[in-house]
Amino acid sequence: MLKKIKLLLLLFILSLFLLNSCSIKKEKIFKESFAFNTFYSIIAYDYDNKENAIKTLNNTIKMINDYELLFSKTNKDSELYKINHLELDLENASEELKNLINISFLYKEQTSNAFDITIGSLIDLWDINNRKTLPSNKDIENSRNIIQYDLGGIAKGYVSEKIKEYLIENNIYSCIINFGGNVVCIGSKENNQDFIIGIKMPFDESKIIDTIKVKNQSVVTAGIYERYFKIDGDDKIYHHIIDPSTSYPVDNNLYSVTICMDNAMIADVLSTTCIIKGLEESNSFLNNFSKKNNINIIAIFIDKKLNIIKEEY
Repeated sequence: MLKKIKLLLLLFILSLFLLNSCSIKKEKIFKESFAFNTFYSIIAYDYDNKENAIKTLNNTIKMINDYELLFSKTNKDSELYKINHLELDLENASEELKNLINISFLYKEQTSNAFDITIGSLIDLWDINNRKTLPSNKDIENSRNIIQYDLGGIAKGYVSEKIKEYLIENNIYSCIINFGGNVVCIGSKENNQDFIIGIKMPFDESKIIDTIKVKNQSVVTAGIYERYFKIDGDDKIYHHIIDPSTSYPVDNNLYSVTICMDNAMIADVLSTTCIIKGLEESNSFLNNFSKKNNINIIAIFIDKKLNIIKEEY
């Protein structure tokens, strides 16, 4: 009888120990840096061991820096910059850069030219950060005749996917990557809770207009309120998202489009595409795109009356 009591007591103590061990919250590991003209951060919540997790997150910083030297349009040391400035032939570029350019052309076709990486010269002409007047029609026409690649609508999504794959391969079980508005969630937060991602209020980024709960998904937003200028005496804004069909900044009924799905690169492409297409055309486009590619998509549209329209495809 005494032995039985001792055994039961031992089992009870062991169960308490195991319960306590499971409930111990691991220390968050946080890394941040700057690349592709934006700040980014990576936070790991759950992992196999701390030393390996720190090493893995440090390696991601190097990976992102290496990708910048492939895909950046503004870094003078990048392959893309050298191609655009005739310092490097595309055929002599790295295979990964050529692959991303080829992928971009596939999306150009699938989006009926709404997503177009060849208008880099036109984007440079508008130079939203410094321009105060409209470019002339002649300058716009000249820029249209110059092909320069701009991977701004796909590169961060592509890099985010590669970083996600690397983190998972190295036993990072729960993590959030915020790459200048491209958010990638690995797993879930503590106690299997959802990550809650905020969608910024247009023209007042200190406020949140909506949220979305996600696990193992990516959330990417394209908005016209991030970079823009106005001409004196005119309330019309001229922003950084250029419509390839008009050569002017997009002018429709939308402030922003947020795409939530499994793949950050595709979400990057679709958010840009949809804000160019507008609400009505985006609905039919996303419906067809999801069926054709057999993928699930959640889209959140913020229109110019601050209405929130959520659709699932």
